[in-house]
Amino acid sequence: MSILSNISISRAMPSMSPGLTSGTGARPSAGVMAPSPLDNLDKELKKLEEKYSLYGKNAYNLPDKLDVSEMEYNGMSEDQINESAKTKLAADYAAALRLINDGAERSKQDLAGYKDKLNAAANDTLAAVDEAYKQASDAAGNDALKRGLARSSIIVNKLAQLEGQKSAAKTDVAGQLFKNLADIDDGLDTLESKRLLAIGELDIANAAKLAQEIRDLTEKREQKLDEILKYNNSLKEKQGDYALNYAKTDSALDSDAYGRIADDVKNGLSVQLNAQIQQEKFDRIGGFLNGLAKQDALDYLKNNEEYFTRQVGVNYYKKLLSDQQSR
Repeated sequence: MSILSNISISRAMPSMSPGLTSGTGARPSAGVMAPSPLDNLDKELKKLEEKYSLYGKNAYNLPDKLDVSEMEYNGMSEDQINESAKTKLAADYAAALRLINDGAERSKQDLAGYKDKLNAAANDTLAAVDEAYKQASDAAGNDALKRGLARSSIIVNKLAQLEGQKSAAKTDVAGQLFKNLADIDDGLDTLESKRLLAIGELDIANAAKLAQEIRDLTEKREQKLDEILKYNNSLKEKQGDYALNYAKTDSALDSDAYGRIADDVKNGLSVQLNAQIQQEKFDRIGGFLNGLAKQDALDYLKNNEEYFTRQVGVNYYKKLLSDQQSR
């Protein structure tokens, strides 16, 4: 006796409408309430199931013996993508920032060391000036003493002249030192401005890299999810082909019965029917969510995850969530 038996698609796919929550996640209280947007959506989805159940009068519950299972994809959330992108760029950013700061610090130390050398050189020069003019004064005094002119106006004027020359020389040394130190201070200010400018340019470049990395990761997530959805849908087709081949080997089926099975499989009934229904439900739910504000749509999805997952499956639910997050 054939193990195939006629069943009704409406029995194979019972209506699933759990207690829906609103966008805020609150369950409706008892009593008379105006229908929520989700209630209206649920009615549309039920009508969709009813439409398909009309085709199920002669459908067959064909066996599924393939040792395959659908894939699920736990892709990164937006927050996880952002953190992953920041983590990937953090080391390069830190190294570049360290290079800027270390270079500026070395230059500052070089200029500070140069200031110390200039001060030391100026002090040495001032000491040399004092010594030179002391020796000149002593020589002039000794010469005047030998000639008996120690108290004459000549020696007094000579010593006064030497003292004036010494003061002028020391003023020149101090003036040149002041100018050189001022130039170094200007150089330090310029160095700090260049450091801050370099950091600003680094931040701009890093922000651009971060945005690109986030786009790349998001695109990879979308591509992976699309690949898995295509794979799962291809499984439905393979299962349908298997069911048809199984029916060919059932000797209890006459040609008319086999023909009906072949038509059912070809029209997407039985094994493949759920995939077609899920796709239409996915499109219908997507249209409903796109008509809402982004945050409202995300609230509906997250607060009613179990309901939407039972309607379209885990992967389509994640695709709905991803589509709303990225719009």
